[in-house]
Amino acid sequence: YDKYRAARDLPLQSVLLADDAEIEDIYREYWDAAHCDQLPYLVALPMFDMSINGGPQRAVALFQQAAGFAGNPLKYTGDTDGVWG
Repeated sequence: YDKYRAARDLPLQSVLLADDAEIEDIYREYWDAAHCDQLPYLVALPMFDMSINGGPQRAVALFQQAAGFAGNPLKYTGDTDGVWG
């Protein structure tokens, strides 16, 4: 929360004082970074959860691995890299 407020030149404050708009904005950053809007809803939810808990790049890498792209030359030519697309 401090990083979010500092990036917007806002004074630091307790996360307990975060308003709904700030919380929505923070979560939207995770949703967008993991490309959840490009996934079916039931796939997007765990992707979003992992994005929050492990970071967007890790979420994408785990998605790549779960989808079978890691080490499968018919689907992907390299290891999971956490890069969308």
